[in-house]
Amino acid sequence: AKNLRNSYQSKLKNGDPEWNSVKAKYNITQFLGQGSYGDVVGGTCKKTGESVAIKYVRNIFENEYSTTKILREI
Repeated sequence: AKNLRNSYQSKLKNGDPEWNSVKAKYNITQFLGQGSYGDVVGGTCKKTGESVAIKYVRNIFENEYSTTKILREI
């Protein structure tokens, strides 16, 4: 888990393009975990200060079956 946290900290600090739109609206404060379809980080909304959990889903549209399962999970 520590390596995953370090990986995310590196991506967030180094301007990973996948996270730019998220970082524009939220302050990412912690790595919460990893699941079968994606990763979860915690943070706060810059506009409202509300605490949020953000799930980053990888390859959501890879195939129809996976897309259906992922959307059901969310």
